[in-house]
Amino acid sequence: MEHTFFFQEREWTGTGEYVDGTGGKIPFGGTARTVHTEDLWFHEGRMTLSPPDGPPLTFENRYEIVPFREGKGETAWTSRNPSLGLLTGRLVIVSEAVLSFCSSENGGFTGHEVFVQLDGVTYGNWGTLFRGNERISSWSLRLRCD
Repeated sequence: MEHTFFFQEREWTGTGEYVDGTGGKIPFGGTARTVHTEDLWFHEGRMTLSPPDGPPLTFENRYEIVPFREGKGETAWTSRNPSLGLLTGRLVIVSEAVLSFCSSENGGFTGHEVFVQLDGVTYGNWGTLFRGNERISSWSLRLRCD
């Protein structure tokens, strides 16, 4: 089965669980979509946390991905985040998984994420974000396209 997430222009819907640095769990959901141009792939996501005791919190990300070259199983990406600054990362294909690693421009933040293809229209996603050696968040979700 060939990868579809990032590799095809599709819109995905996701639901899952966000875990803050203290272990508090918050449900969240949202959408992500990928658009390809000749020079870059743009992956845009919007997720909304729904804490039980407060207003919803929405996060948006826009990744610029260098298209995978023929025969290569890795590529680079960048994203500008208002809280974290410029993030640079790599996507690496390992069998049914797409691994993502990143760090902030100043080195203060690092992140790790895996997207596992469950079938042609579903991916599982697990990730974590660190400030130095402190885990500040992690998440798990299912992404599905129709």
